[in-house]
Amino acid sequence: MWMRDRGKVACALVGAAALSGSASVSLADVCGPGADPNQVLLAISANNGQNTGTFEVTQGMGQCDSEPGVGEFWFWSFFSQTDPIVLSGGGQDIGHVTGLAASIMADPVVSVVYGVQAGVLPTSFNISSSASFAAMTNPTGVASASNTLTDTVGNGGTLTGGFGGKSFRASYNGTFVFHDSEENLSVGAFGSTQSTDPDFSGVITGSVTSATATFDFALSARDISGGTGVFQVVPEPATLGLLGLAGLMMLRRRTR
Repeated sequence: MWMRDRGKVACALVGAAALSGSASVSLADVCGPGADPNQVLLAISANNGQNTGTFEVTQGMGQCDSEPGVGEFWFWSFFSQTDPIVLSGGGQDIGHVTGLAASIMADPVVSVVYGVQAGVLPTSFNISSSASFAAMTNPTGVASASNTLTDTVGNGGTLTGGFGGKSFRASYNGTFVFHDSEENLSVGAFGSTQSTDPDFSGVITGSVTSATATFDFALSARDISGGTGVFQVVPEPATLGLLGLAGLMMLRRRTR
Protein backbone atom coordinates (compact mmCIF):
# COMPACT_ATOMS: atom_id res chain seq x y z
CA MET A 1 0.00 0.00 0.00
CA TRP A 2 1.20 3.46 -0.87
CA MET A 3 1.65 5.46 2.30
CA ARG A 4 2.47 9.08 3.08
CA ASP A 5 5.58 9.47 5.27
CA ARG A 6 4.04 11.92 7.72
CA GLY A 7 7.46 12.69 9.19
CA LYS A 8 8.73 14.11 5.89
CA VAL A 9 5.67 15.11 3.91
CA ALA A 10 3.81 18.27 4.93
CA CYS A 11 0.71 19.28 2.99
CA ALA A 12 0.89 22.81 1.61
CA LEU A 13 -2.66 23.59 0.56
CA VAL A 14 -3.24 27.09 -0.69
CA GLY A 15 -6.98 27.67 -0.98
CA ALA A 16 -8.35 30.10 -3.55
CA ALA A 17 -4.89 30.65 -5.06
CA ALA A 18 -4.41 30.29 -8.80
CA LEU A 19 -1.58 28.05 -10.01
CA SER A 20 1.24 30.34 -11.06
CA GLY A 21 3.11 27.75 -13.15
CA SER A 22 5.57 24.95 -12.45
CA ALA A 23 9.00 25.68 -11.06
CA SER A 24 12.07 24.89 -13.18
CA VAL A 25 15.15 23.60 -11.32
CA SER A 26 18.28 21.57 -11.96
CA LEU A 27 18.99 18.34 -10.08
CA ALA A 28 21.92 20.10 -8.41
CA ASP A 29 19.42 22.61 -7.08
CA VAL A 30 17.14 19.77 -5.99
CA CYS A 31 19.64 17.41 -4.35
CA GLY A 32 22.81 19.45 -3.94
CA PRO A 33 24.09 20.92 -0.67
CA GLY A 34 22.54 24.28 -1.47
CA ALA A 35 19.07 22.91 -2.28
CA ASP A 36 16.22 25.18 -1.21
CA PRO A 37 13.69 23.15 0.82
CA ASN A 38 11.00 25.70 -0.08
CA GLN A 39 11.47 25.35 -3.84
CA VAL A 40 8.20 24.18 -5.47
CA LEU A 41 8.83 21.11 -7.65
CA LEU A 42 5.27 19.88 -8.25
CA ALA A 43 1.95 21.71 -8.26
CA ILE A 44 -1.68 20.77 -8.82
CA SER A 45 -4.66 23.11 -9.10
CA ALA A 46 -8.40 22.56 -9.39
CA ASN A 47 -10.97 25.10 -10.58
CA ASN A 48 -14.75 24.63 -10.70
CA GLY A 49 -15.60 27.94 -12.36
CA GLN A 50 -16.20 29.58 -9.00
CA ASN A 51 -13.05 28.99 -6.94
CA THR A 52 -9.55 27.55 -7.23
CA GLY A 53 -7.59 25.35 -4.85
CA THR A 54 -3.89 24.59 -5.18
CA PHE A 55 -1.51 22.07 -3.60
CA GLU A 56 2.25 22.49 -3.92
CA VAL A 57 5.07 20.07 -3.20
CA THR A 58 8.40 21.58 -2.17
CA GLN A 59 11.87 20.10 -2.29
CA GLY A 60 11.88 19.50 1.45
CA MET A 61 8.73 17.39 1.26
CA GLY A 62 10.44 14.80 -0.94
CA GLN A 63 13.71 12.92 -0.83
CA CYS A 64 16.82 12.39 -2.93
CA ASP A 65 17.99 8.88 -3.70
CA SER A 66 19.82 6.88 -6.35
CA GLU A 67 19.19 3.66 -8.27
CA PRO A 68 21.63 1.46 -10.24
CA GLY A 69 21.39 2.35 -13.91
CA VAL A 70 19.33 5.44 -13.16
CA GLY A 71 21.54 7.62 -11.00
CA GLU A 72 20.44 10.34 -8.63
CA PHE A 73 16.87 11.57 -8.49
CA TRP A 74 14.38 13.49 -6.36
CA PHE A 75 11.05 11.83 -5.53
CA TRP A 76 7.79 12.52 -3.68
CA SER A 77 4.53 10.56 -3.54
CA PHE A 78 1.14 10.50 -1.85
CA PHE A 79 -1.57 7.85 -2.28
CA SER A 80 -4.66 7.51 -0.10
CA GLN A 81 -8.24 6.63 -1.00
CA THR A 82 -9.49 7.21 2.52
CA ASP A 83 -7.64 10.42 3.40
CA PRO A 84 -7.30 12.41 0.16
CA ILE A 85 -5.77 15.84 -0.26
CA VAL A 86 -8.69 18.26 -0.49
CA LEU A 87 -8.27 21.12 -2.94
CA SER A 88 -10.45 23.87 -1.50
CA GLY A 89 -11.12 27.54 -2.00
CA GLY A 90 -13.83 30.02 -1.14
CA GLY A 91 -15.32 27.60 1.36
CA GLN A 92 -15.78 24.89 -1.30
CA ASP A 93 -14.26 21.44 -1.66
CA ILE A 94 -13.34 21.76 -5.33
CA GLY A 95 -11.63 18.42 -5.91
CA HIS A 96 -9.90 15.51 -4.18
CA VAL A 97 -6.41 14.15 -4.83
CA THR A 98 -6.17 10.44 -4.07
CA GLY A 99 -2.78 10.00 -5.69
CA LEU A 100 0.05 12.31 -6.64
CA ALA A 101 3.73 11.65 -7.35
CA ALA A 102 6.64 13.16 -9.20
CA SER A 103 10.26 12.34 -9.85
CA ILE A 104 13.08 14.38 -11.38
CA MET A 105 16.04 12.36 -12.65
CA ALA A 106 19.43 13.57 -13.78
CA ASP A 107 19.10 12.21 -17.35
CA PRO A 108 16.99 14.50 -17.35
CA VAL A 109 13.61 12.83 -16.95
CA VAL A 110 10.52 14.48 -15.47
CA SER A 111 7.58 12.25 -14.53
CA VAL A 112 4.18 12.97 -12.99
CA VAL A 113 1.51 10.59 -11.65
CA TYR A 114 -1.95 11.69 -10.50
CA GLY A 115 -5.30 10.40 -9.25
CA VAL A 116 -8.13 12.93 -8.82
CA GLN A 117 -11.88 13.20 -8.31
CA ALA A 118 -13.96 16.21 -9.33
CA GLY A 119 -16.23 17.89 -6.81
CA VAL A 120 -19.96 18.52 -7.17
CA LEU A 121 -19.28 20.76 -10.18
CA PRO A 122 -17.29 20.02 -13.33
CA THR A 123 -13.67 20.65 -12.40
CA SER A 124 -10.56 21.64 -14.34
CA PHE A 125 -7.25 20.21 -13.12
CA ASN A 126 -3.67 21.20 -13.89
CA ILE A 127 -0.74 19.06 -12.70
CA SER A 128 2.81 20.10 -13.60
CA SER A 129 6.47 19.50 -12.79
CA SER A 130 9.62 20.83 -14.43
CA ALA A 131 13.41 20.50 -14.40
CA SER A 132 16.23 22.60 -15.84
CA PHE A 133 19.67 21.44 -16.87
CA ALA A 134 22.83 22.47 -18.69
CA ALA A 135 22.11 23.50 -22.29
CA MET A 136 21.82 20.62 -24.76
CA THR A 137 22.01 21.32 -28.50
CA ASN A 138 19.63 19.50 -30.85
CA PRO A 139 18.75 16.78 -28.29
CA THR A 140 16.16 14.05 -28.75
CA GLY A 141 12.95 14.36 -26.77
CA VAL A 142 10.84 11.37 -25.78
CA ALA A 143 7.34 11.79 -24.31
CA SER A 144 4.87 9.19 -23.08
CA ALA A 145 1.56 9.40 -21.24
CA SER A 146 -1.58 7.51 -20.27
CA ASN A 147 -4.75 8.46 -18.40
CA THR A 148 -8.15 7.09 -17.43
CA LEU A 149 -11.74 8.20 -16.86
CA THR A 150 -14.34 6.55 -14.60
CA ASP A 151 -17.95 7.63 -14.07
CA THR A 152 -19.04 7.27 -10.42
CA VAL A 153 -22.61 8.55 -10.36
CA GLY A 154 -24.27 6.76 -13.29
CA ASN A 155 -24.81 9.69 -15.65
CA GLY A 156 -21.79 9.18 -17.90
CA GLY A 157 -18.54 11.08 -17.77
CA THR A 158 -16.18 13.20 -19.85
CA LEU A 159 -12.54 14.25 -19.71
CA THR A 160 -11.73 17.15 -22.02
CA GLY A 161 -8.10 18.04 -22.63
CA GLY A 162 -6.97 21.62 -22.15
CA PHE A 163 -4.42 21.52 -24.96
CA GLY A 164 -6.67 21.62 -28.01
CA GLY A 165 -8.39 18.37 -27.08
CA LYS A 166 -5.27 16.74 -25.63
CA SER A 167 -4.71 16.38 -21.90
CA PHE A 168 -0.91 15.89 -21.67
CA ARG A 169 1.83 18.25 -22.83
CA ALA A 170 5.59 17.81 -22.92
CA SER A 171 7.23 21.21 -23.30
CA TYR A 172 10.70 22.71 -23.12
CA ASN A 173 12.33 26.07 -22.42
CA GLY A 174 9.20 27.22 -20.65
CA THR A 175 6.53 27.59 -23.33
CA PHE A 176 7.79 25.68 -26.38
CA VAL A 177 5.58 22.65 -27.12
CA PHE A 178 7.33 19.37 -27.89
CA HIS A 179 4.27 17.10 -28.04
CA ASP A 180 0.60 16.99 -26.96
CA SER A 181 -1.12 13.64 -26.40
CA GLU A 182 -4.05 11.82 -24.78
CA GLU A 183 -7.30 12.64 -26.54
CA ASN A 184 -10.64 13.51 -24.96
CA LEU A 185 -12.38 10.64 -23.16
CA SER A 186 -16.06 9.81 -22.59
CA VAL A 187 -17.93 6.93 -20.92
CA GLY A 188 -21.50 5.83 -20.30
CA ALA A 189 -23.13 5.16 -16.94
CA PHE A 190 -20.58 3.71 -14.49
CA GLY A 191 -18.20 3.16 -17.36
CA SER A 192 -14.42 3.36 -17.40
CA THR A 193 -11.92 3.86 -20.21
CA GLN A 194 -8.23 4.44 -20.77
CA SER A 195 -6.22 6.36 -23.34
CA THR A 196 -2.64 5.37 -24.06
CA ASP A 197 -0.71 6.99 -26.87
CA PRO A 198 2.57 5.39 -27.97
CA ASP A 199 5.86 7.02 -27.03
CA PHE A 200 6.65 10.01 -29.21
CA SER A 201 10.22 10.98 -30.04
CA GLY A 202 11.88 13.60 -32.17
CA VAL A 203 14.81 15.95 -32.40
CA ILE A 204 14.38 19.32 -30.71
CA THR A 205 16.19 21.88 -32.83
CA GLY A 206 18.39 24.36 -31.01
CA SER A 207 19.39 24.76 -27.37
CA VAL A 208 17.23 23.11 -24.68
CA THR A 209 17.60 23.99 -21.00
CA SER A 210 14.38 22.76 -19.36
CA ALA A 211 11.70 20.05 -19.63
CA THR A 212 8.15 20.19 -18.29
CA ALA A 213 5.46 17.49 -17.96
CA THR A 214 1.91 18.81 -17.59
CA PHE A 215 -1.61 17.39 -17.45
CA ASP A 216 -4.47 19.84 -18.04
CA PHE A 217 -8.10 18.75 -18.41
CA ALA A 218 -11.73 19.34 -17.42
CA LEU A 219 -13.42 16.46 -15.59
CA SER A 220 -17.17 15.90 -15.24
CA ALA A 221 -18.68 16.33 -11.76
CA ARG A 222 -17.79 13.66 -9.16
CA ASP A 223 -15.93 11.54 -11.70
CA ILE A 224 -12.41 10.12 -11.42
CA SER A 225 -9.27 10.27 -13.51
CA GLY A 226 -5.75 8.92 -13.08
CA GLY A 227 -2.68 9.18 -15.26
CA THR A 228 1.07 9.04 -15.77
CA GLY A 229 3.15 11.36 -17.95
CA VAL A 230 6.91 11.32 -18.63
CA PHE A 231 9.21 13.61 -20.63
CA GLN A 232 12.89 12.83 -21.22
CA VAL A 233 15.51 14.89 -23.05
CA VAL A 234 18.64 13.03 -24.17
CA PRO A 235 21.64 13.86 -26.37
CA GLU A 236 20.98 10.81 -28.53
CA PRO A 237 17.87 8.77 -29.44
CA ALA A 238 16.24 7.27 -26.36
CA THR A 239 15.37 3.59 -26.17
CA LEU A 240 13.72 3.46 -22.76
CA GLY A 241 10.03 2.74 -22.32
CA LEU A 242 9.33 5.83 -20.24
CA LEU A 243 6.09 4.78 -18.59
CA GLY A 244 7.76 1.53 -17.60
CA LEU A 245 10.69 3.44 -16.14
CA ALA A 246 8.45 5.72 -14.13
CA GLY A 247 6.45 2.75 -12.88
CA LEU A 248 9.62 0.93 -11.84
CA MET A 249 10.87 3.94 -9.90
CA MET A 250 7.58 4.30 -8.06
CA LEU A 251 7.30 0.58 -7.37
CA ARG A 252 10.76 0.64 -5.78
CA ARG A 253 9.78 3.56 -3.60
CA ARG A 254 6.57 1.73 -2.69
CA THR A 255 8.32 -1.41 -1.52
CA ARG A 256 10.80 0.36 0.76
